[in-house]
Order: sequence, then structure tokens, then C-alpha cells
Amino acid sequence: MPLLIRSNSLLTRLVLRIFGITLIAIMITYAVVYSQIDQSLELLRNQTVEEQAQEIRTALRAGRSVNKLVLDMPRNLRVFYANSDYDYQYLVRDQDGTILFRSTLVYPDLFPKNFMLASDGKFKFKGPDGAEYSGVTIRFALEERLFYIQAAQTTQSADRFSDQISSEFMKRVLSVGVPFYCALLLIILITVRRGFKPLQMAAKQVENANISNPDFQIPEQGLPQEITPFIKTINFSFKRLARSIQEQKEMTENLAHELRTPLAVLKANIEQLARDKQSTKILRDVDAMIKLVNQMLDMTRLEYADMIEMHDVDLSEILSQVCQDLWPLFLKDHRELRVSGIATPVLVRGNKDLIYRAIRNVLDNAREHSPPKTPVDVSIDGYVIKIRDYGTTIPADRRAKIFDRLHRLGARAGAKSGAGLGLSIVSKTMEIHRGRALLEPAPVEGNVFLLDFKEFDAPEINSPA
Repeated sequence: MPLLIRSNSLLTRLVLRIFGITLIAIMITYAVVYSQIDQSLELLRNQTVEEQAQEIRTALRAGRSVNKLVLDMPRNLRVFYANSDYDYQYLVRDQDGTILFRSTLVYPDLFPKNFMLASDGKFKFKGPDGAEYSGVTIRFALEERLFYIQAAQTTQSADRFSDQISSEFMKRVLSVGVPFYCALLLIILITVRRGFKPLQMAAKQVENANISNPDFQIPEQGLPQEITPFIKTINFSFKRLARSIQEQKEMTENLAHELRTPLAVLKANIEQLARDKQSTKILRDVDAMIKLVNQMLDMTRLEYADMIEMHDVDLSEILSQVCQDLWPLFLKDHRELRVSGIATPVLVRGNKDLIYRAIRNVLDNAREHSPPKTPVDVSIDGYVIKIRDYGTTIPADRRAKIFDRLHRLGARAGAKSGAGLGLSIVSKTMEIHRGRALLEPAPVEGNVFLLDFKEFDAPEINSPA
């Protein structure tokens, strides 16, 4: 469940909100039920007091003598009143208020004297010990004479009963409610996750999208109607992006082609002229322009890394080819190009043309920005290509920026003008190959460029085989 543990996950937010709302609903339900229990217990208390009075009423009957009233109470009821202390009390009065019968323990003076005036017969009083009593007065006629029964009980006894019911209710809520709530939460989680499944599948498809597939679209079938407008917007954006990338790529390639052709023709015409300082300078400028056009085209290709084809290539073979192609230029400058370590094949996954251009850019940089007639050492050690010049050591504060785009070396001995794209192309090429380009000072004097093809923590490039 990786999606659920993320704090910014929509699924986490929904589950937590549903969990909170459900918990609040359960608490409100419990509070309502608990309040209903209290109200029900109040009604039950009044009912038990009235039933208490009715039980005494059923035990009263007329005696044999005139105006004689007899209380024939069952034994269990007599035992109950005998053992109840002051919790349960009763009085039987005639219509003059004279007490005819009473419980063993009773507060007769606290019972209301105006019992005949009460509409519903209910009354309350407080005992000497501070206990609250609830009672009721009922009237009955026997042989044309009126009698009154007053029964009372402490509210504490009813509260003890209420506490027992509440405690039992809480036990049942915990024993049944907690597993039910956990099961409900699990069902909610599963339901929400299944509801988000189409969106998660669409997100995975977006992650796998790349420029090499410009017609990529997220399938809209089977998606919830709330998500469909969002997916349609993404698909529309993909179409616009693919069209824009394709137009930009075609424009750059066409522009480079349109520039390289006349420049090549111009170079050929200049080479046929008589050699003098002016023609040599013009030829050097044309070469710089051709190099700049090629670098711009290389930068454009590197911006669309998803479209670059990767194969198993031999670094030693590529390095050897670059050195062979540049050897005439070193020879022309009366410079020595010393190569070592290329006899052993070193296979990596990459693009041969891009690696070739990256190595060539570093060698061109070493040739153009180091003093004349100084050698350049090239070697390969495992997956690391080393190119050392014997020029001025680049300061540490400038080494950190040397691979930035449009950064120029400028002040080094023998430096020539450039656009500052060569080493940035090298850095981008190494990034695509999950490697890195480094610059270190040489032991005595000069600089060592390292092209390290060993894998490190870098994003993997999804490329066609």
C-alpha cells in the first residue's frame, strides 16, 4: 500500500476524512442513544413507582367490620420492604389524611399533605440524609370511601440501575462496535482503492510515456466520468506537445542542413584559393561555423533523449576511432597524441555516435586550449576515459562551471573563440549514459578530463533497444 502512506496522497486524505466522519457519526449516535437511555430510565422510574403503588393497591381489601380496611400484602413484598431500608417507602391514607398503613422505614412528615390537589399525583422530596425521592399518589374507592396510596423510592436506586444498563451498553458497544468499525474501515479502504484503480493505471501509463512515442494517448474507456475530463485534457496536451516537439525537431534539422550545405560549398571554394593569411583566416572561421552548426544539432538531439537508440558499444573501439580521425590535426599542429589502454574491449550500453562526439569534443578542447606543441595523453582504465592536457591548470572555482552551457574557457593559453557548447554537450551525453564528466587538476601542470561510464544514482533513460 505505498500510495496510502504518502501524506500528500488523495487516497490517504479521503480515507482519513471518511474515518473521521464515521468516528464522529458513531460518537453522535452513542450520545443520542445514551441520552435516550436516560430519558427512558426516567420514564421507567416513574412507571416503577406507580407499579409499586398499584401492588399495594391490590393488597388492600375491605374488612369484615364497617369501615374496616385490611392490607393483605404477600410475603415476598413484605420482605422486600423490610430489606430495602429507606429506599422504598409507602403510606396508605384515608380521605381525611389519616395514615392507615405504612412501610417499616418511612418519612411520613416529608410526604406531601396536599396529595388530593396534585393533578398527576407525582411528587419529590429530599430525605434527612440528602437522598432524592420520587413518588406518586394514586386514589382508589372502596365501599364508597376514598383512599390514597403514596409510594416513593430514591432516585439513587434508579441511578444504580441506570449505571448498570449504561455499563452493559458500553460493553456491548465495545465488543460489537469496535470490530464492526474496523471491518467498516477496511471495507471503505478497499472500496476507495478500487475506485482509484483506473486513475492509478492512467498515472502508470503517463509515467511510461516518452517522446519516442509521439502518438501516446491514455485510454478513456472504463474511466469514471469524474476523471474523464481530466484524462481528455492530458491527452490533448500530449497531442500538442508531440506536435510541438516534432515541429521543433524538424525545424532544427532543416536549419542545420540548410546551413551545413552552403558552408561546405564555401569551404571547398576557399580551399581552392591561393593560401595566404586572409584565406587561412576565412577558412578557420568557416570551420568554426560548421563546428557550431554541428554542436547546435547535437544539443537538439540530446534534448530528446527518449528518442536516442542505445546498443552495446565498445568504448576502446570508439576512442581509437576518434584518435585516428584527429591524428592528422595533431600532426598538422606538430603535437603528439599519446594513446594507451585501448587494446582491451570495454562494453557499455550507449549510442556510438554520441559517445564519439563527446570524446572528440574533449580532445578538440584539449588541442585548442593548451599551449602549442604540447602533448595530449589519452587512456582508458576500465569504464573511465582520461584525457590530459599540459596547459594552464583551471582554478577550482572555474572547474565547477566548465561544463555549463555557453561557458567559455577564454583566458587559457592558446585559447580560441568558441560558443561554449562543446563541454556542455559532453556533460549531457554522459548524463544520458548514466555516467558523469569530471575535470581534475593534473599532478604537476595541466588538466585531466574524466568520462566516467560507471553507473551511479541517476535517472534511468527509457530507450528502445
